[in-house]
This record gives sequence, C-alpha cells and structure tokens, in this order.
Amino acid sequence: MQITAYAGSAFGFLNKDVFNNKNTNISPLTGIEFTKPINGNFQLSVELQLNRYNLSNSIEQTYKWFIGNGSIKSFSPTTAINGIISAGYAAKGGKGGTTKGNNGIKIELGAGVQRLTTGGNALQVPNPSQSNQLITVYREDKGNYINPLLQFAVRKGWQLNSCVAIDLSVKTQYVFTNNKIYYKPVPADTSPTATDMFYLSATERTSTMRRFLIIPAIGLRFNFGSCKNSD
Repeated sequence: MQITAYAGSAFGFLNKDVFNNKNTNISPLTGIEFTKPINGNFQLSVELQLNRYNLSNSIEQTYKWFIGNGSIKSFSPTTAINGIISAGYAAKGGKGGTTKGNNGIKIELGAGVQRLTTGGNALQVPNPSQSNQLITVYREDKGNYINPLLQFAVRKGWQLNSCVAIDLSVKTQYVFTNNKIYYKPVPADTSPTATDMFYLSATERTSTMRRFLIIPAIGLRFNFGSCKNSD
C-alpha cells in the first residue's frame, strides 16, 4: 500500500465566451492518494482532492470597462471536492527495477465525481442612460452540484529512502459541469455604439465555469508494508 500526499496549482480554463479578458484561473489544490498494486506493474488508486478558487479577478477584468461608481459586487469562493478512482501502469526504474535509484514513470487514467459548492458570484453595474438603475451583467446560481469528471495523470518518483519518495505529477481533468452562469457578452470594442448595445443586449446563459484543468503537483509518497519495491 502507498499513500501520497501532494499539493499543487490548478490551472482552470474558463469559458472564453464569458471571460474574454482573463479566462485562466489559478488556484491551490491539495490531495491524498491511496494506491494498491494489483498485478505486476498495474495499480489501483483512490484519490481525494480539495480545490478552492475565486473568480472575482476574472469577472472584474472581463467587465472592467463598465464597472464604475455605484457598482455592486458580490464575490464568494467556490469549493470543489473530488473523489477519483484510477487504474495505473508503473514503469520500473533504476537497476533491476529496485527501490534504490528508482525514477519510474506512472501513467494513470481515472474517473470520479466532483462536489461543487458555489457562493453565487454577482456583478451589477450602473446604466448610464438611466440614473439609479443597475444592470446585472454576471450572476451564478448559488448551491451544490455533483459533476462527473475524468482525469489523466503522469507521475515520476525519486526515492529518498526505502520507504519514502518525492512524487512529481501533472494531472489533466475534464469536468462535466452543470452549474449555470447568466451573463452579458462583452463587445469586442468599446465604441459608443457597441457600449450602448451592451446595455441593451439580452442576458445569456451557459452551463460552465471551468471544464478543463491542468494540475502540476509535488508530494511525498509513503510505502507501507514492504518497502523493498516502491513502485
């Protein structure tokens, strides 16, 4: 049995139709993975991840031309808790595949579910054509959502001793999100005509904030039971 505790950064690619000025969100992610060898180089893993992120900067950068005195901002962090089951293949490294000098590469493919808790971000801006009127340009539904996800990971380890190793990994995820966003599309230019059309345009709806993520991480892997063969 192996237990890997790790921390990294989640690079979340936001919906570019909504966040056209800042559509990459970077946030911390921590996780723990329990791995059990099955047969030879094949392994089965159960993984838990925690990712908390805030979209306030992306929202403000997207609507920066329209935010003014009297704007009302309501920003809250979003929390994602992931549970993933993966099957993996571990290529042995080092002389004879032994623990000493081991630099084996692991490839994992997994699927799981995400519990997404949204705080309900919202942004209202003044309507210059009508005094004391605010227009909602961005709003999220507040609540809890269960989203399926897929994960592909490549990992590489360096043994510190017979039972502990440094673990480097790059994970990619695709999340099938179902939470809703209501927004006004930002025009490509800031001409008076385009700006007027922005205030008059209808609010559109989409079903995603982040779908695709890249997660580089570093951690420590602890081998329990026999330490003679860490991979």
